[in-house]
Amino acid sequence: MRRRRLPLRYRDELPDPPPPVSQDPPASLPTRVILHVFDSIRTSFNKFGITREYRHRPSYDPDEFVSADQLSNIRPCDLGADGMQDGEALSGYPSARQPPWPWKNMSIWRLMSWMMTGSSQKSQAEATRLVKDVIQADDFDIHDLEHFDAHTEMRRFN
Repeated sequence: MRRRRLPLRYRDELPDPPPPVSQDPPASLPTRVILHVFDSIRTSFNKFGITREYRHRPSYDPDEFVSADQLSNIRPCDLGADGMQDGEALSGYPSARQPPWPWKNMSIWRLMSWMMTGSSQKSQAEATRLVKDVIQADDFDIHDLEHFDAHTEMRRFN
C-alpha cells in the first residue's frame, strides 16, 4: 500500500513551544496581620450645633449619669458667698437665664431663637441671608409686615 502525503500547501507546521516558566522563590508572607476595626458612630447635630463622636457604638446612654454640675461652665470659685454670679441665679442651663443671654441684644436673641426652634430646615447661612437681604434692605419697612401671614401671602402668589 502506498502512503499518500499531503501537498506542502496543506501541511501545518507548528511553532516552537514557549520556553518553560522559571519558578521564582515564593514571596515571604507576613507572619501576622493585625486589623483594627472600629464601629464608630457620630450623632447628628442638635439645635445647639453640638454633635458627639464615639469610637465604639455605645451600649448605654452616655449622658444618663451626667449631672447638671458636670454640664455647667460655672466654676465654684466664680460664685459669691450667696451662690450668685453677677446678680443672676446659679444655673447651668441657658433657658434659666434671662434673654438676651447669650446674645448681645433682644433682636439677635429673637432671630436666633426663631432659627433654633420649629423646623430644622433653617440654617445659619439662611438666617444670615434673611438679615442681610431682607431686614437690612434699604426698602424694608417693618410697618409693611403689620398683620402679615405667610399662608395668606402664598395664596396670593398662586
